[in-house]
Amino acid sequence: MSLGHSSKVSYTVAIARFEELKKQVAEGMSPDAHNMTLAAFFDTIYVQWAKRNKRSVRDDISRFNNHLRDALGNLRICEVRHIHLQRLITDKEATKSIPLVNRLIALLKAIFRQASLAGIITSSPAAMLRMRKENNARSRTLSKSELNSLYLSMAGDSDRLCTLLNQSAGGSHE
Repeated sequence: MSLGHSSKVSYTVAIARFEELKKQVAEGMSPDAHNMTLAAFFDTIYVQWAKRNKRSVRDDISRFNNHLRDALGNLRICEVRHIHLQRLITDKEATKSIPLVNRLIALLKAIFRQASLAGIITSSPAAMLRMRKENNARSRTLSKSELNSLYLSMAGDSDRLCTLLNQSAGGSHE
């Protein structure tokens, strides 16, 4: 490992850099970790952590490869900013479902949390990303045959309810 060209780096700067690298090695961190791209961090550190701690590691790998690697993978992890992530999420919202966007936000938060815990970054650019509201409610309209079956099964129970159901289907049942 080089600390710089001898004619361009003073002795005191070289010693300070050496001490910093020595401290990083003592803490179990690679001296080159700050130069690591997001893709390299994901492949080497995050996936290993996820294999030990998550059941959804295959989903994480798939989501990263399909949605994040091309957009962010070549950026150095220490250079990724909140604005990069926010733009990516905004672009994904235009073409992808809200639940998928939420899974991507969760993945980004987990990746940058691990980078922060490893000491590679000081703060997570994903910390301020907010999950989108998911509408999981399902609605369905009864077909005429289903409405007729319901009406027949309720015959005599409640005339008013049958009338309301019949009106909501847009028909009249005699």
